[in-house]
Amino acid sequence: MAPKARRARAAPGPSSRPEDRGRFHVAGFLARRLLAFAYCAAFLSLGVQVEGLFGCSGVHPAEEVSVMAMTFTAWLGAALAGVTFLALGPMDESSTAVFATLWFCYAACMMLVPDGPPNFYPFREDKLLLEAGLAMIVFVQEQSPSRKENLGRLLAAWCLFRYRFTVMFKKMSGSCDVWRSFTALQAAYQLEAFPLPSTWPLQLAPVPVLRAVMAFQTAAALIASPWLLSPSQSTQAVVGFVQLLHVTLDAMLVNQGTLWPCSVALIVLKQNGKNAQPRSS
Repeated sequence: MAPKARRARAAPGPSSRPEDRGRFHVAGFLARRLLAFAYCAAFLSLGVQVEGLFGCSGVHPAEEVSVMAMTFTAWLGAALAGVTFLALGPMDESSTAVFATLWFCYAACMMLVPDGPPNFYPFREDKLLLEAGLAMIVFVQEQSPSRKENLGRLLAAWCLFRYRFTVMFKKMSGSCDVWRSFTALQAAYQLEAFPLPSTWPLQLAPVPVLRAVMAFQTAAALIASPWLLSPSQSTQAVVGFVQLLHVTLDAMLVNQGTLWPCSVALIVLKQNGKNAQPRSS
């Protein structure tokens, strides 16, 4: 028996089971669809707002050439992301090229604004989308337990941890006491830039209930999120579920644009890396 054949036979491992391969492909398919949806929504939102935001009579005027280039790039990116979300054509077979193109188009749109986004613009969403896109580019290069895929999973965990932890840390260490007293949910319609109608009934909810929910959000962000970097698969699964509850609760209360699909895509990427089929050669 040739040495290569012996290595192939000696390394079947648990990840070569059909059910594991199925979970890997489903999780990868879901993560790609979520991130493509986030890109599509971001490009569509930018495309319809370019003139109002950056046109000659807009809130934050830019050069006409920049506005034209941004408009073209936004609609091009929206079309490509939409086709990718629908899994049409050979998009899954060229995932690396597709997500690299989407990343480049969105980064170009951000760079076309001469002085950077205006203060009211949700640049936090843009940063997370670009970081999630970078993690996806690295991840899809190798659909097996390789160094590249492990790096993609590590990037996904780091991006999710950095975002969840830093956002909550800034709130808790800021000048507004409602975050430290765990009563911020009662005034969410005043604290958030884009609150949803679901925040209004929170004024009538019992304060102990609101504090318990706020305590869960704080613990999920400040205590649980660092464990996303743990090498333990069981720990990752539990923490991933906690983060999923956290981001879903936030999405039910506040319009956060692409933050929810980006966060869920990162959670899925982090959870499924060990389920790939190893190479047999």
